[in-house]
Amino acid sequence: ALPLTEVAFAAGFGSVRRFNAAFIERMGKSPSLLRRAHVVETPQGLTLRLDYRAPYAWTEILGFLAARAVPGIEIVANDTYRRNVRLGAHVGSIAIRRAPSRDSLLLTLAPTLIPALMPLVAHVRRMFDLDARPDVIARVLGADPVLAPLVRAQPGLRLPGAIDPFEASVRALLGQQISVAAATTLAGRFAAKFGTPHDGGDGLERVFPTAAEVAARSVDTIAKIGLPGARAAALHGFATALANGTLKLGGELDAFVAAAVALPGIGPWTANYLAMRALHLPDAFPAADLGIKKALAATPREAERRAEAWRPFRSYAVMHLWSSLGGKNDGDDANDVLPARSAAPVRARGRADRRVPAGADAALARRDRGKRARARRDRGAAARVLRR
Repeated sequence: ALPLTEVAFAAGFGSVRRFNAAFIERMGKSPSLLRRAHVVETPQGLTLRLDYRAPYAWTEILGFLAARAVPGIEIVANDTYRRNVRLGAHVGSIAIRRAPSRDSLLLTLAPTLIPALMPLVAHVRRMFDLDARPDVIARVLGADPVLAPLVRAQPGLRLPGAIDPFEASVRALLGQQISVAAATTLAGRFAAKFGTPHDGGDGLERVFPTAAEVAARSVDTIAKIGLPGARAAALHGFATALANGTLKLGGELDAFVAAAVALPGIGPWTANYLAMRALHLPDAFPAADLGIKKALAATPREAERRAEAWRPFRSYAVMHLWSSLGGKNDGDDANDVLPARSAAPVRARGRADRRVPAGADAALARRDRGKRARARRDRGAAARVLRR
């Protein structure tokens, strides 16, 4: 077994006494008690048991993460979430699964991550929302006639956070105005191009780049993964703001949203979604989200008024509303009205632009033009609502 003193010093503590005090404050038990009950050492590393308050909607949070798993970085299979992690200078893989007979999750970490044990545990607890009070959340949200049946149908629905807030932020920016599946594909390309190789086994091939690493790349290089120039510029600007300290992934909701929307290419939807996932704030509310509009049959302004009664758990209400749609319009594909500029030169409108190819292509062209026209009307309507 790994000596307690070695764990303490590897985690950066100058003495066992300080380690014990910090451990008790964070975990509620002394390290010796926690170790006897919660930690098992294996050739693959350490396995810890992380308790939570029941009920816990494990299937739902695992499904949410599976749909957004960045290829090469994370994977969900066999009822287990696995990923590569970088915490400072420490890199390794972790696996998280549900304990079979207790209200807890089992975290297995590679030996290389043992020096970062305490921050890693804190990140995992936040990502899987293990410190939530489902009874209190259900009491608040259950008072709403629309949310009440959703809360009863999925007790213990959690708010998924992120081990790497920058990674979750990039994933959200890539997901602007496209489907969850398309954003996942782009995220995989992004990680493959800019990430650092690390073999975690079973398809875990790299760790996600840092904000500083992305900021050091050019906008044109970022765009080569298949992004419009404006979105590549937004990603680069976001990474640069984090790298130079202009923006921090932390703080109070209103202050963070105000700072985020000041950056090019980030609107209220993206800022609130980042607050939900990257910052793991319980009261964020992306009112213009298409999934919320669909679930509530309401405009963004109407949704915001109704959501006042859901404070301070509006983020959890969003999760219930998305879940009620059966996986459709649940997050990434419904968001800000952002300018999408093509690199191609703008042509004067005329008959040449309205030419339609013959045969089956003509029908496809008409259908695509109709979709674009409807999308323009929807964006215009959303913009007018948001300006009121």
